[in-house]
Amino acid sequence: MKAIIFDLDNTLYDYRDYFYQVFLKLSEYFYKRYQIPKDEFIKTSMEILNKRKSRYPKLFNEILNVLNIPENEVKFCVEIFTSGRFPIVPSDGVYEVLDYLKNKNYFLGIITDGNHIRQREKIKSLKFENYFDTVVYTDIFQSPKPSPTPYQYIISKFGINPKLSYYVGDDPDVDFRGAKFVGLNTIRVLNGEFIYKKKNKFIDYEIKEIKEIINIV
Repeated sequence: MKAIIFDLDNTLYDYRDYFYQVFLKLSEYFYKRYQIPKDEFIKTSMEILNKRKSRYPKLFNEILNVLNIPENEVKFCVEIFTSGRFPIVPSDGVYEVLDYLKNKNYFLGIITDGNHIRQREKIKSLKFENYFDTVVYTDIFQSPKPSPTPYQYIISKFGINPKLSYYVGDDPDVDFRGAKFVGLNTIRVLNGEFIYKKKNKFIDYEIKEIKEIINIV
């Protein structure tokens, strides 16, 4: 069986859209509780996110510190962030590509790091349930990328032929090493916060837009 397996964040949608929705929700709470202007909260939060990037473990701590909000509110911020219940949309061309691949009888999967509750809610918001045959949440396996474990799981469980299959991601540091270890072809989408990172030996193709996948597979 041939398959296309995708990363989620920054590959199929813009992670900044999710963070913006989180900050919007938090701005309403902090305005009511501390009279922090909503626009100021969102602007400051986005500036810190753009500077520190999405994997910065102290993101909310720094936002609260800059805005002079008590640090004990971090727990609430994390709860909102983890809930995942926000309106987000796929990147341009994603539905078109998924329709094309389904019509070509590709098995479609997602491997995603992060809290599985949050990631599952994102997939619902993106209306991906009917497109993908399986979703692997690496925190359940306790084997986040670049571990080859989640890639091998999909290949073994569903009888995937890696030589005829592809993994699509965006981050050279974590997305492709495990995929190449199990024999998958790899495609990097050049967008999102990791666009500045250099290509490495685990990446076979680089594309600027997701719809270019159609020209490769």
